[in-house]
Amino acid sequence: MASEFGDRERFFIVTAGRTGSSLLASILAAAGADFGMPADQNWDESEGGSFEHPSIVRAASAFRAAFELSPTKPQSIYSRLRWTLTRHGGKAHLRRALRSARFFKAVSLDLVIPVVIKLGYFPRLIVNHRSFAEHALSFSQMFPHRSIGVLEADFLRTYRNALMQLHLYGGCVVGYDELIDPSRQDWVAPLAALTGLEAAHLLAARQGRGGRAGTAQHPLPGFSDQAEQICSSIAAMAGQTIPPSRHALRNWLRQAQSPVVRLKTPSVAQ
Repeated sequence: MASEFGDRERFFIVTAGRTGSSLLASILAAAGADFGMPADQNWDESEGGSFEHPSIVRAASAFRAAFELSPTKPQSIYSRLRWTLTRHGGKAHLRRALRSARFFKAVSLDLVIPVVIKLGYFPRLIVNHRSFAEHALSFSQMFPHRSIGVLEADFLRTYRNALMQLHLYGGCVVGYDELIDPSRQDWVAPLAALTGLEAAHLLAARQGRGGRAGTAQHPLPGFSDQAEQICSSIAAMAGQTIPPSRHALRNWLRQAQSPVVRLKTPSVAQ
């Protein structure tokens, strides 16, 4: 299916990590998604990290480093220079990634996506989510030095940004529970509509991969009411394909009409 954004459309699996994103990427790749990497990578539930293009990982790491230096442009000359140079490096990696593939997965992509449109590409989101309690328990086994407070801050930033960006640029949501249950198919149609991949191919790819639904041995604590609330807001959009907003389309049109970037763009209602 031809995209209204032509060859300038890019898809981003936004995740805080340990949400089934590697399984999701492997399904997409098997159905024809271009991650700029071999489509026959092994998916390992215990390790994760598959289908992460090196350039997008470096870009995300650079923007994360700049964010940790300062969430906004610093006032002091030295701090501003360091912040700007870090982001400049991130943009260089991002340009390489955007030229190399159409689909991307990495942690901290919520910090990368606002820059994508400035580089002449239109981002679409696949928000891959999981309850914060399950995320925290799983993530803590890979990074035991991170406290629950650090995990919560990263989770909230990722999914608050993702929720806003989803309504700006359009996309869909794919939950961990739906993804690991081979009997669930409700996530397939929105993902197919968004990406243009065949629903039958996505479903066939899922059936050929591991993962199974399970039940917790005992109820998990909430850990964070705020985190669970943002999860509920994202989960409520299951089964939908969210269209891009007029705000983002107008921004895209301005970028396309700039002397630096001349692109074929969709019409925007005034």
